[in-house]
Amino acid sequence: IAKNMFNSLQEMAQCTAAVEVDVTELLDYRQKLVANQEYLGCKVTVNDLLAMATVKMLQKHPTANATFDGKTLFVHSAVNLSVAVAAEVGLMVPVVKNAQRMSLVELHNAMSDVAVRARDQKLKGGEQAGGTFTISNVGMFPIDWSTPIINPPQVAIMGFGRAVKKMAVVNDQPAVRSMMTMYLTFDHRVIDGLEVGRVMEDMQTLLCNPELITA
Repeated sequence: IAKNMFNSLQEMAQCTAAVEVDVTELLDYRQKLVANQEYLGCKVTVNDLLAMATVKMLQKHPTANATFDGKTLFVHSAVNLSVAVAAEVGLMVPVVKNAQRMSLVELHNAMSDVAVRARDQKLKGGEQAGGTFTISNVGMFPIDWSTPIINPPQVAIMGFGRAVKKMAVVNDQPAVRSMMTMYLTFDHRVIDGLEVGRVMEDMQTLLCNPELITA
């Protein structure tokens, strides 16, 4: 893992962009889903919604859902979502294959399964390979934002910090809102600032309007 992370920084033109997003509606939406967990068959988490939003965004921005070996760029139609999992033995990054075909509940179940088995060191061979994009959520810790390192040969990684209640301006009036910083580290050899801006704009739209995530 250490060697891959070091080589990633040496071999890519990595840059990070960040934006603070109002996730008040997202958290409220999640509570509505939790209230119906018996019907859904699972307790949807904030991370599930963040992952689902990312998958939806990637279908609109396929350049971010790509791998680059230094010579050839492969843009993938399938979203094979790598999920960063903190385990006692170190960082694990299991892959949820074909996430674009999954409903929110299916994505929850798939991510829960690989996360539990990653922490128990029970992943099967190849379950950390073949990813096309990585997400990293550190919201359970007192971390607001970070500069995550890209998992090669992927070309980007999306991270999410903690949600914090702050004073914000809503309709020109002060209001207490839940704010979260979202950040994207990208390989500038592949993705330029214009595309990054569009990616962040679409992610912001999804997180501020959570009903769109499952639409």
